[in-house]
Amino acid sequence: MPTVAVHEIVEGALYDEVRLQRGSNSFYMFTNPVGMADVPPDRFKSFLLTNMLQPGTLESPKSFNIKRINVLFLREDRPLRIYESALYRKTFISLEIMDKISWRGPAWMAASPFALFGSPREEIEDLEKHYGIAWERVGAGFPSGIDIHRLDCFMVRIEVPSVDEDGISVFVHLDGKLSRAVV
Repeated sequence: MPTVAVHEIVEGALYDEVRLQRGSNSFYMFTNPVGMADVPPDRFKSFLLTNMLQPGTLESPKSFNIKRINVLFLREDRPLRIYESALYRKTFISLEIMDKISWRGPAWMAASPFALFGSPREEIEDLEKHYGIAWERVGAGFPSGIDIHRLDCFMVRIEVPSVDEDGISVFVHLDGKLSRAVV
């Protein structure tokens, strides 16, 4: 008897946070799943820091269509606004799938709404009314999406010219559509 696979498509997100270390300038995200040691090595990844269950790949049998990338720098776990730090201007982000760069740009192009506004909730609610921009369009967007299939290796590379203070981390959020098997 043939097996019939049914897939559902749901709005979803992949997220990861990495602490930036002094003297380093290249960081790889979505490579350390839940339970693995993080930087510094005394910290382990939890669901607060990432929702990756396998290093650099989606668990089977899923696929993900990325619609938007958002980047947020944090200082001591508090959002750094785009006007408070040169990190957004000096940092480059690369989305790499199967060793090919699918998107590359400065961090300011992918800045999270939380990096733009002092009180994101009210600002986001008024964004469309005042400026004609839907909040879903803030960040680096891909109208047709970028696909990650279940065995594709992927990562987001963060290139920072220099990290000159402690307590800085970066949070990357990939919004999109998740396709998963339904039993």
